[in-house]
Amino acid sequence: MAVTQIRFNRIGDVFCPGDVLAEWVATLAIAANDLATVGAWIEEPDERARTHPYLFRVVCSHFFEISKYLTLWQGEPAIVAFVAKLDAEGTHSYREVLDTYAALQPTLGKIRDNSAFHYGPTVAASKNPLIRQALRAIADDPGLVVVSGERAWFGFAGEAAAAIFTLSCGGSDPDAGEVERTIREVAGAIIELRRFATAAVTRFVADSGSPTETFASDA
Repeated sequence: MAVTQIRFNRIGDVFCPGDVLAEWVATLAIAANDLATVGAWIEEPDERARTHPYLFRVVCSHFFEISKYLTLWQGEPAIVAFVAKLDAEGTHSYREVLDTYAALQPTLGKIRDNSAFHYGPTVAASKNPLIRQALRAIADDPGLVVVSGERAWFGFAGEAAAAIFTLSCGGSDPDAGEVERTIREVAGAIIELRRFATAAVTRFVADSGSPTETFASDA
């Protein structure tokens, strides 16, 4: 696989603090790096990912956050003008990310708020929190606690987290179609986000006018 490296001497010559577009592109790049770390686990069938459902929740939450950010800034004139200069694939991928977020926003928000970056409702008086619904759903299942030396694993909690994820997706069973559909749509949108981020970052660096060196090599 061919690898391209683009190097520039000073980050500040390209990404100037206080420049709205520079800060937007840098934020997009940060999120793309985060998703590159965890997103590969759900982009293709991977048995390791199936044994680490936490990764599903983290990926969905990262996608929620960057998509929310992009949506909030989509009307900024400098960003509108910049996106319009991207090639057709880049603008298509940008639109796909925003559209997927719009369609899945309630689901992804529940996942983020209840099983990834947050734990449960922020209002103590919540009438029917997802943890309560999850515990009802797994009430008849066997529970497990494993303690070994200084390590511990609470298997019942893993079952509760899986139930929260399932309920957030609108399903009643971990193998429900709603769960698979959410994972599939988020995985596809992450691929589009990577394409968009690549188009945006490379175009922004090229437009900066800063001297760059480009190297090509094999992975």
